[in-house]
Amino acid sequence: MPVLVIHSEADESVLIAQSQRFYDQLVAPKQFFALKTANHGITATADRQESVDVVHKWLQATERLRQQ
Repeated sequence: MPVLVIHSEADESVLIAQSQRFYDQLVAPKQFFALKTANHGITATADRQESVDVVHKWLQATERLRQQ
């Protein structure tokens, strides 16, 4: 099952390095996306929209792969 990991470089609650270590241990098809400015709760509208866009593109890509 494909996995998408999204984390922010600006997250002060959970360091991005923790997500990177988790990502590195995954053996499934995977993608890591680093937001630049989002806080832990992704409360800014622009950051939320960026997250939604990333998830949408990822879902489209994984659906195309599944149909092959």
